[in-house]
Amino acid sequence: MSTRIPKLMMFCAAFGVTQAAQPAQDVPAGWQTDLRLGLGYFGEGERDLGLGDVDETSEGYADLQASAYWNSGLNWAAFFRAQGYAPTDEVTVTDEDQPRRSESFGRLREAWLEYRGLTSYPGEVMRVGLQRLRDPDGLWFDRNIEAVRWIFDTTLVQTHIGVAESFLTYRTDDSDPPASMRDRTFVFGGIGTQWTAGHFVGARAIHAFDHNVDFEEEITDDDTRRDPKRSDRNLTWIDLYTHNGYYDTKPQAGWSYWADVSALVGDRKDFTPATDIDPAVETDDDVKAMAADLGLRYRLPTTVPVQVGAHYAFGSGSEDGDREHRYEQTGLHSNLSRFTGTRSNVYRFNGALQADLTNLHVGTAYISIPQERWDASLVYSHFSRQHAGEPIVADGISVQPEGDGKSLGDGYDLTVAYYFSNPMGRNRAPVEAARGDEGDDLRSNVRLRASMFDPKAAFPEEADPQYMVKLELTLWF
Repeated sequence: MSTRIPKLMMFCAAFGVTQAAQPAQDVPAGWQTDLRLGLGYFGEGERDLGLGDVDETSEGYADLQASAYWNSGLNWAAFFRAQGYAPTDEVTVTDEDQPRRSESFGRLREAWLEYRGLTSYPGEVMRVGLQRLRDPDGLWFDRNIEAVRWIFDTTLVQTHIGVAESFLTYRTDDSDPPASMRDRTFVFGGIGTQWTAGHFVGARAIHAFDHNVDFEEEITDDDTRRDPKRSDRNLTWIDLYTHNGYYDTKPQAGWSYWADVSALVGDRKDFTPATDIDPAVETDDDVKAMAADLGLRYRLPTTVPVQVGAHYAFGSGSEDGDREHRYEQTGLHSNLSRFTGTRSNVYRFNGALQADLTNLHVGTAYISIPQERWDASLVYSHFSRQHAGEPIVADGISVQPEGDGKSLGDGYDLTVAYYFSNPMGRNRAPVEAARGDEGDDLRSNVRLRASMFDPKAAFPEEADPQYMVKLELTLWF
């Protein structure tokens, strides 16, 4: 194993890209602090689509996050972010983890140290610790994880390499990393460039491999480990992309585009424990799968900025039980992004369904309005299976489609936000500005997210629509 990692890092340096906010230069030495308070309501329908005995959820919550950024004035910097979360009762949270029932907890979200003096280039940095890995499309990276990264970000070239593994959740409620992340190491990298003014091309890659996997030990330990590890992955994702600033927070006039194609190769093992009827089963598959995401948006030449856009996404699936071509996402993704061209993150594959790109075709159309003080996005998506009779992956529902129907259903998403200055707080974002993120005077906001998934032929006729609604007031101090 020790000889594998250096070779993989060299491989990833040539083929792969994760974007991250870079530290600003000439930042005054000292500390900057931020405090963010979120108060909201969260409600969702029956995750089993009314086919079982799962109840609806309706809860209020408070979410307090505090950040501190330190800069030496020369080459050193550090960042810390902590969170306290308190719902009125248990609520299913999908937040950088698999869906899980959560009560009140405290959590360390980020804690990292960086050094900027390895080279003379202003956009170079080495960062170590619990940190945010984020790609603008959310389909690749969007997670806090323990990592070591070397980042090189200049005007013409952006590249990085790194190694990451999730060891702890840093939560006070004794929750462990989900089995899919436990004992899994990620080696990743990326390179991108601006080939002509305003147009970019790049590549990114991740290799993930499990270690210390013993299915028999995990199953024997079922009494003490609530989430036994029943998968063993040795997979490599390679992705090529091109765009013209499609995910910029201030979209341009006229046409914007995004296109990326991913290949997945490697091998995977899965274990199904024995039941009273069936014996234990261990499957071993060679993997050769692919996925793609294509997006086009046009900003109408009107007084009020109106944008219309369309997306198509595809993730290959298994056929007749043969899982060789079954695509799976990296496990570090969120599928949340600003693909509609506003400041609001929107679920790429429907907020109520929360689908992954596995055995899936998704056609999406949307209209959005990006104003300075408010924005709105209305999104329609149609979901279908590539291969009928084969499973999908979706965090928003707990049942699988049945029968030979390919049409999964239709998704509808509405996101509306209003931005304002908190009279009791500071307007500018001192931590974000110090780290090189885009500061904004209008940071506080109230935002409504409403989503519905209407199941079709792939589900039983008696299946009910699934909905999700979230109303949150966010105040920055």
